[in-house]
Amino acid sequence: METFTRKLAMKFGADDGKTKIITVQPCREDVDASQAGDAMDVIISSGVFTFTPVEKREAAVTEQTVTKLF
Repeated sequence: METFTRKLAMKFGADDGKTKIITVQPCREDVDASQAGDAMDVIISSGVFTFTPVEKREAAVTEQTVTKLF
């Protein structure tokens, strides 16, 4: 049996100088750079996390197929 997943990983620069990653699964098949950037802007302005994101660093979609053998 195979399962397929698509994830959107968004990397932020935080106020402590570290990189923080927020991953959303599943994400839409047709998500593009503009939409990912808009989502990251909302996250930066939300103030709901225990860290303070201050900049967008990267957004990437990963796709994974897992084949269960047993």
